[in-house]
Amino acid sequence: MRKHVEVCNPNPCLNNGRCIALNGNIDFYCVCPTDIPVGGKRCDQLLLETTTTYRPTTLVTPSPCASYPCLNNGVCTVSQFGNTYTCTCGAYFYGVRCEHQNRCSYQPELCQNGATCVPGIDGAYSCRCTSSYSGANCQQFNPPTGICSSMPCKNGATCVALNNNANYHCTCPAAYTGSTCSNPKTTCPEDYCTNNGQCTFDYTLNRLRCACPGTFSGQFCEIPIGQSNACSSFPCFNNGSCTPAGGSFLCTCKGTYLGNQCQFRYDTKPCSSSPCKNGGICTNVGSGYQCQCSPGFQGTTCEVNANVGNCYYTPCMNGGTCIASGNTFVCACPFGYSGGRCEEQTLTPNRICDRNPTLCKQGGTCISNSTHFQCVCRPGTEGEYCEKNTTISCYPTNPCFNGGTCYFNGFENVCSCLSGYTGKRCEEQTLIPNRICDINPTLCKQGST
Repeated sequence: MRKHVEVCNPNPCLNNGRCIALNGNIDFYCVCPTDIPVGGKRCDQLLLETTTTYRPTTLVTPSPCASYPCLNNGVCTVSQFGNTYTCTCGAYFYGVRCEHQNRCSYQPELCQNGATCVPGIDGAYSCRCTSSYSGANCQQFNPPTGICSSMPCKNGATCVALNNNANYHCTCPAAYTGSTCSNPKTTCPEDYCTNNGQCTFDYTLNRLRCACPGTFSGQFCEIPIGQSNACSSFPCFNNGSCTPAGGSFLCTCKGTYLGNQCQFRYDTKPCSSSPCKNGGICTNVGSGYQCQCSPGFQGTTCEVNANVGNCYYTPCMNGGTCIASGNTFVCACPFGYSGGRCEEQTLTPNRICDRNPTLCKQGGTCISNSTHFQCVCRPGTEGEYCEKNTTISCYPTNPCFNGGTCYFNGFENVCSCLSGYTGKRCEEQTLIPNRICDINPTLCKQGST
């Protein structure tokens, strides 16, 4: 089958000339504009008319645009007087001849958290942030002021924003129930009180309460007497870390939780705003998103139409951005890749932690150098990847030897040892001979010394 070709599409006539197809769409003729002194087959030659005493003579001078001075697909336009030209550059290029490339085209990571890099004048750029972030590079997270900001969930419950802040759900603590966790339970959940505390329903306070033995206090009898501080009541919800701050406390929240007590959870789904254009498929990635573009489109949000020139078949690999340049193309590679088509991976060992944010388990911190990586584990965990738990359990039996007391210190369960004992479970005796009488004052009977 012979492919139909239109000689006037695209328009071969320069300087706003009008194309007319000839001979059954085999050849063409250019009708040149009258306001610019140009002529020639493609309206690409400058015409200067002079007259003498004998007859008029037409001198043909090449148009300034005939040499295609505008680079990177810039559009050349002859000036009003026909002796100079101007270049109209594409969005990602600038300069007299469009010779400079804007950083947005080869450094899309300048704008963080799913933001769009917008090219400005003479190499400048700005970041168009998503609704959850702000700052010059969209690096600052903005806590939501949505449906959970009014704190509809009571009694320390966790508020979860749903359906892009259209409604919410309350996750109640053990002693409460109801849509807003405002109804106290009258029956005690199993193991509600710790350290042998007795659970009852207090009709005066309209809530469950624990009657603690003499050596413990707190809402759940979880605080050994003498160990109290601002964090002793565990004010941080949802596994938030508590740090005493003067006479108060400071909560460091995990994951998508926020609030002064980590009581809110924000449903971060950047794809809900449909940021991918031209039929691109959006995938939530951490706190941002990634667009898988339809054939013929590219860019952070698939906003660039690549159906021109040599970029039509998207020759750039591994997420590289194709930029048409004259009769060839250039690939702007993402971080970690290089080569003419971004086909070579340049990942080095000291980037392992960045590429594998979940390498260290259970909240461990990944640290790497030029040769290897190491996981710095949180208290209560160990192993190469912090995958092992070392936390002791205070229930159902006391794991502490020699009269030691088991309690939770805000991070893990630990043993508080009596004088003369040490070790993780008070298993080591530190008694020395000249302290025997001090530790055993009744060793000698009937008043003997």
